[in-house]
Amino acid sequence: MIFDTYTPQMVDVHVKTIMELIKRGKSKEQIAKQLNLHDFDELCSVAKTRLTTTKTSEDYYLTEDDLRFATNELVAQYRAKRLACDTLVDVGCGVGIQTIAFARTCKRVIAIDIDKRKIRYALENAKKVDANNIEFIHADGLKALQNLVGADIVFVDPERAPEEKVRSFDTSFRPPLRQLIDASRKLTPSIAIELPPQIQKVDLDCEKEFISVDHSLNRLTVYLGDLKRHERSAVLLPGHHELTSDGSERPLRNSGALKYMFEVDPAVAKAGLSWKLGDEHTFLYSDERDTLLTSNTLLTSTHLKARYELVDAVENKFEDILAVLMWENAGKVVLRQKLAPDKYWTERRKYESRLRGDKTLHVFVFAHEALVCRKLEHERMDEPTRVMLGRMRPKASS
Repeated sequence: MIFDTYTPQMVDVHVKTIMELIKRGKSKEQIAKQLNLHDFDELCSVAKTRLTTTKTSEDYYLTEDDLRFATNELVAQYRAKRLACDTLVDVGCGVGIQTIAFARTCKRVIAIDIDKRKIRYALENAKKVDANNIEFIHADGLKALQNLVGADIVFVDPERAPEEKVRSFDTSFRPPLRQLIDASRKLTPSIAIELPPQIQKVDLDCEKEFISVDHSLNRLTVYLGDLKRHERSAVLLPGHHELTSDGSERPLRNSGALKYMFEVDPAVAKAGLSWKLGDEHTFLYSDERDTLLTSNTLLTSTHLKARYELVDAVENKFEDILAVLMWENAGKVVLRQKLAPDKYWTERRKYESRLRGDKTLHVFVFAHEALVCRKLEHERMDEPTRVMLGRMRPKASS
């Protein structure tokens, strides 16, 4: 570990040197040979992370692998405000980004992690920002909880595999979640747990809060005991736009595509709250990633990821879709269909190789139908002639 070899000050010096050499286009092998440093791979990983991360504004110590699991600073700050208290226990603190946020809203934080390197990184990261009200404990979370006395809130971020086909509440986490919950309840009934937002089922009496950052699904936090305020909630960051369940639910009406289409923020969709976005909306389509609503009224909402104006609905045939794109003077097309990354670009190039225009259109592809749309950034520009032109548009021959 780098801190077994260097002081934090020397780590920063070496990391900055590596960052500069990376910016100059030097390869990892060239830099390693030039600097001849102990723990080079770890130093280089920290340098690469500082060059690429958007999760934090501070020059924290974290490797590329740490970055994958690190809490976005916006999420950390939001949760720290919600969980503000006197004494908070953070189980599975990792490199400490969430822990440091808790330290700014709580009088005392006890941070626990089984990984010796991560707990040391967290300690040094806390020193960087003068977060001196954190007690760090290198231990198994379950055992550490059994040795603590008194806390207002326990926050649990359990260890899990980087990837699984199916996330299971009972089998995906270490230590087992139910054991962690039982141990935490001996300290306090107020427990918050971070879970992967893709987890299929959470068999607890809790609030399930889905969080998105810049309309990208980021976190699921479940709240137990007095922390539970609703059954389900969605929080959109930045801006802290919140949508909550209130006990009632109105089913969405199925519909074909109307004049406008709306992508629902994935946190809202995951929380099952898409129906709250307006009486005029009707349900068009949904899968694990996307929920589309449609309406003849153009609405503006912070809970919508994107808005589109329907140009045309045609059969899901290449020549039919291409005819619309060519008529609309498209030069680029964004395909919205389930395709592997390599197949996506192959399919997209089939269209763009035939296009000569300067517009970008979006095509939502379903089994038997394709919806060609124009993305609306802010306010819709009125184009009174477009309706007439639409009636005149030539169709591809069958």
